[in-house]
Amino acid sequence: MLIEPVLHAKEDDLYKGLYIVIIHLFRIPPHLFLAYNGELFSITISGPKPNEPLVGLIRASSQKAFPILFCKIKENNTSSEIILKSLELAVEKHQQVKVGGASCLAPLKSFFEEVYSLNIKNVNFIFDLIPLLESEKLIEAYHSIGFKDTSITINGYTQAEIDQEILRASSSL
Repeated sequence: MLIEPVLHAKEDDLYKGLYIVIIHLFRIPPHLFLAYNGELFSITISGPKPNEPLVGLIRASSQKAFPILFCKIKENNTSSEIILKSLELAVEKHQQVKVGGASCLAPLKSFFEEVYSLNIKNVNFIFDLIPLLESEKLIEAYHSIGFKDTSITINGYTQAEIDQEILRASSSL
């Protein structure tokens, strides 16, 4: 899936608003977060990660030289308090990445289903979610840290490849 145009991010802008954050874009699978007003929400194999500071991820990106893609989401009329609560609930609901269970996409699906009333039944991967958000005109822009190009390709992958990576990562804990 081709994403363009990708603009160089102004770091201060990333601490305001709602974003899908994608790291390890060229790995299978990439890792996904939701970010809202400078706080990250995600699940990992070690458990839920609500309200993590975005600044830590940006700092790690510059120290370890890995790129980050930010998909800016158009906000609807939902209050900040409800958005934050919905993000926390989406992470709590899924708790942990597991083979045969939730992936890091699960909280994103829950959030967009609840807050944006999207039908996400056919969304199994990030390359399913982004086109749906684009078709609903919910992506305002793409921004990046650590990319020089103005377009990015997200490679396809399968559920079996996700499960394989979860097993690999779990065995190294």
